[in-house]
Amino acid sequence: MNGKTFTEIKGWRETRYLPRLGKIRLGIKGISRRTGREYPIEIDYFYCPPEVKAIHGEQPKILDIMFPSDDPTIIIPFCYKMYGANNRLKCKGNGEEALYWDTETRELKEKKCPCEYLGSKDPRNSCDKRGHLMVILPLVSLGGVYQIDTGSGANINRILDAIAYWQTMVGRCRGIPLTLERVPEKILSPDGKMNIHYLFRFGCKMKVEDLNKAIENTKQILAIDYKIEPPKEEGMLDDTPIEYIDEEDIPTLPQEIKPPQEKNVEDDENTPIKSYRERLGDLMKEVYKDDLSAMQQELLKLTSFVNKEGKEIVGETSLKSLSDAQAKVAFYKFRKEIEEEEKQKSEGKLFEEELKEEDRQRKIDSIKENQQRLNELGIDPFVIKQIFTSEGIKEGLNKANDEQLDEIKKQLEQLVERKERIHGEQEFEKKEVITNDKTM
Repeated sequence: MNGKTFTEIKGWRETRYLPRLGKIRLGIKGISRRTGREYPIEIDYFYCPPEVKAIHGEQPKILDIMFPSDDPTIIIPFCYKMYGANNRLKCKGNGEEALYWDTETRELKEKKCPCEYLGSKDPRNSCDKRGHLMVILPLVSLGGVYQIDTGSGANINRILDAIAYWQTMVGRCRGIPLTLERVPEKILSPDGKMNIHYLFRFGCKMKVEDLNKAIENTKQILAIDYKIEPPKEEGMLDDTPIEYIDEEDIPTLPQEIKPPQEKNVEDDENTPIKSYRERLGDLMKEVYKDDLSAMQQELLKLTSFVNKEGKEIVGETSLKSLSDAQAKVAFYKFRKEIEEEEKQKSEGKLFEEELKEEDRQRKIDSIKENQQRLNELGIDPFVIKQIFTSEGIKEGLNKANDEQLDEIKKQLEQLVERKERIHGEQEFEKKEVITNDKTM
């Protein structure tokens, strides 16, 4: 077109983004086997996705990291937050003003911050500080960031201190190879007790000469501007680590957080959904249909356990006999079993598909070998083409289905066998003629 080429729309892409690759956790959720109550359990290591565990180990206490930006509001966005049913964000504020979701008018509204819910002991209406640390794990991937959530004011301050320190030392903090470690420290709790928590500690393995090079490259690094995909702030996460614990261990755990009554996925705070007993029953009917015996055996397995003293506690065989807490624990255990089974089936199906593809390729290779052999035997290519055409093959073997491949393979093999037999008989006759000529 007049010698001009067009390969992009001007002004189409002004911002470059680094995607969010996954989440690293500082704790897990404990559920009592007997009561079904939920408890936050702080751990002394980073709970990581599989690809991070493959590099840093199963329970790493130290990670190699880099900050993806020089903007503290991108590296560690934090504010006051309050969550509702299904981990939906109800309100967030900066200490002066806040935005909250009005369930009656179903719209966002402004209010003063903080309010009476800050530090509330009622988990259904409790507001507290929340930060989302965004880091690159260079040994895992340079193609995105990982999110680490923290509600610790000490951790948030240490992150801000590390940002300020490296910006002062080097002129930037972006791209500096650092380490992030979890270290045990005693922290004074609101009730006056000293409790051990595992806080952040930043380190760096760079030598002086490497530091000088980093300072020299600062202008070049700062010229590259990538935005970061915002952290995930709300919603239930299926990969939240869960551990089932004995009731006897409960007094030794951190302060209990009672689970709020589950609501609809919508923001209506007044309409409860089905109970765990009903949800468990629906799930078991979906799996076992009308097989009552199989459902009873499954329920017995789900509700039986061995306590801390090694005593076996026999479970129930009737949904009506379950307490709400038992039904909740059984529901989550059964759902996890189904997910694991589906995962295994998916992996098995993938293996079957791989075997099927290998078998298909073998058929194609065999057809091509027979084509070559028929050419060597002097068969008219039109004859071979007719076989393909009769099976509806016009765009090559890769477009053919398995039945077409089987039939073509069969016809070509029969043709090769017939032609080789004829060829062999002709060769034998030639040898006889030559022998007779010599004897005469």
